[in-house]
Amino acid sequence: MSHDCKRQAEPPIPLAEFRAIALAYRRRFGFVLACCGPSGDLLFGNRACRATRAKDSCAGCRLAAVNEALRWGEPCVSLCPAGLAIWAVPLMRNARVTGGLVAAGVNLEPESAPPAEILRHVRSAAQGLLEIAEQRNVTNGALLGVNRARGRQERERAEAIHEFKSAPPDRMRRVYLIEEPSLLAAVSRGDRRGARGAVQRILAGFRSAAPDRPDLLNDLALEILVMMARAAIEAGAEPAEALGGHARWRRRLAEPQDERALGAWLSETAERLAAAIPKGVGHFNASLAKAVAFIEKNLSRDVGRDETARAVGMSPSHFSRVVRRELDRTFTALVAGLRIDRARHLLARTDKSLVQIALDCGFCDQSHFSKAFRRHAGVAPLEFRKTHAPSQPDR
Repeated sequence: MSHDCKRQAEPPIPLAEFRAIALAYRRRFGFVLACCGPSGDLLFGNRACRATRAKDSCAGCRLAAVNEALRWGEPCVSLCPAGLAIWAVPLMRNARVTGGLVAAGVNLEPESAPPAEILRHVRSAAQGLLEIAEQRNVTNGALLGVNRARGRQERERAEAIHEFKSAPPDRMRRVYLIEEPSLLAAVSRGDRRGARGAVQRILAGFRSAAPDRPDLLNDLALEILVMMARAAIEAGAEPAEALGGHARWRRRLAEPQDERALGAWLSETAERLAAAIPKGVGHFNASLAKAVAFIEKNLSRDVGRDETARAVGMSPSHFSRVVRRELDRTFTALVAGLRIDRARHLLARTDKSLVQIALDCGFCDQSHFSKAFRRHAGVAPLEFRKTHAPSQPDR
C-alpha cells in the first residue's frame, strides 16, 4: 500500500453490530435506523427519510439529534426542516462521541393511525433505542444517566419557577404552609420524586419572594436538611444513615452557594433520605410520631396510655390499635423500650450514677432498673457502660 494513501477512519460501530441492532429495532418498533459519524454524515444503514427538500441540512439535523440526546441523557424527538420526526442516541467510546444511531423521516400524522397513538409509539421507540444501545454497550450509559438526572432537575426547576410566578403574591407564606409539609410528607412516605419536586418548589418560592437576599439561602438550606432528616428518622430510617451527612452538610453550607448547584444537591439529599425509609414503613402514622415524642419528653415520670392518647388527639382504644398495627407491640412495651433506649444513651455518654439514670428513665429504683435493663439488653448496666462509654464521658 502506498504511504500516500490516507488511512480510512474507523467507523463508530462495526457494520455487523449495526445491522444486528437495526434489525432488532425494526422488528420491535418498525422504524429504520441509520448510523452517522461525529459530524452527522451518513455512514451506513437505510436512508429512512424520503423528504426531497432541505437535503443539505440532513447532516446537521442528525448531529443536532445526537447532541440533544447527549445533553439530556436520552433521545429527544424533534422535527427536521421537512417537518418529519428524528431522534438519536450517541455512539460513544468512554466519554467521546464517535457518531450516532439515528431514526429519521417519521411522519407524525399518518393516515393509518391517530396522531396521539403514533406519538406514543414514537416516544416508546425513542426510549427503546436508548435501551438497546445500552444493552449492546455501544454508548456510555453511566454518563447518559448523569446527564439525564441533571436534565430532569433542570426541568423540575423551570416548572417550579413557572408555578411560583403565577402564584398569589404572598409566596413565602405558601412555602411554609404548603410546600414544607409537602416535602416532609414525601420524605416520610419514601416518595423520592415527590421530595425532589417539593425541594425545587421551595427554592423557587424563596427566589421569587426574596430575590435580593442570597445570604438567606444557606439558612434555608440548613433548615430544609434538618427537617428532612428528622422526618426520615420519624418514618423509620436509621438515625445514623439519616444524620450521616451532617458533617458534609456543614462543610457545604460554610461556603457561598451557587443557587442552581445548591438546588441539585438538596434534591439529591431529599431522594437519599426518602430512599432510607424501610419498605413498608413509609406510611408511618404522624400521630404516632407525636406520641413517641410525648413519651420521650415525659419518660422520667409514669406516663400512661390514656394521657398519651389525649396528647395526640386519639381515643385510648384507637391509639392502642395504631401502636399495635404500626409497631407490632403494646403501649407498655413501647414505653419500656424507650426507657431502655434512654438508659443506653445515659450509660454510654454520661457519668451519672445508676440511681440517677433509673430516676431519669422513669424506673422506681435502681434494682428495678437493673433487672429491666438486663432483660432487654442482655447485660447488666455497669457491663454495658464499660464496653460502650468513651474514655471521657460527657458531663
